[in-house]
Amino acid sequence: MTIDTGSCQFENTPMYFTSISGDADHYLLVGVNAIYKATRNDFLISVFSSSGESADTLMAWSAQYNWNVNWFGVLP
Repeated sequence: MTIDTGSCQFENTPMYFTSISGDADHYLLVGVNAIYKATRNDFLISVFSSSGESADTLMAWSAQYNWNVNWFGVLP
């Protein structure tokens, strides 16, 4: 998923840090901290299930368990 950071108006590409929060089962996710294609306006994370659930199941759980991507960016 692409995380839009454009509203932060970073002058350069920051160092991004991420986590997932929610009510349940977000501990099953892997890839949360693997950040790809970072720019000053966005970055990409690819999240997978450690126990093999499908993307459709993960999307349903994300709504059911109120999963959120938490992130912040720090300029070097």
